Amino acid sequence: MHDDGALAPQVTARFSRKREAIVAAATELLNARGVRGMTLAEVAERVGLITTSVTYYFRKKDELAAACFRSGIQRLTALVHEAGREPTASSRLRRLIELYLDLRARIGAGEAPAISVFSDIRALSPPTLRPTAAAYYGLFRQARRLFAAPGA
Repeated sequence: MHDDGALAPQVTARFSRKREAIVAAATELLNARGVRGMTLAEVAERVGLITTSVTYYFRKKDELAAACFRSGIQRLTALVHEAGREPTASSRLRRLIELYLDLRARIGAGEAPAISVFSDIRALSPPTLRPTAAAYYGLFRQARRLFAAPGA
């Protein structure tokens, strides 16, 4: 007999892993072809699914593209927060560069998924553009705060 509570974390973890795999595959296509050139069918093929399976996770292509952008924004925001622990503006800048270069090296080595190129955010439709652009601008506001110190 199975306890429903014991199954929920496994289902959630599986759902999360598949969703992350879809976002990673879509990010590669997004970076290569832009929002308009990325198709749900190609994303599905890259992760071994059929298109309707991808729509279980993301109803529309725009939602998937926005998830790619948000994933990159979240990952870069984490670097900014980590760098923000440093005591001075110059040490924060140094730490941010170290963290970013380490991330790029891991991406290049295939140890971490790619980060979306943000230049195509404006290609999103208004319902997905607004919150995605707000998150993007928020990342830059947080990064600016790293250097908000006398003499910085």
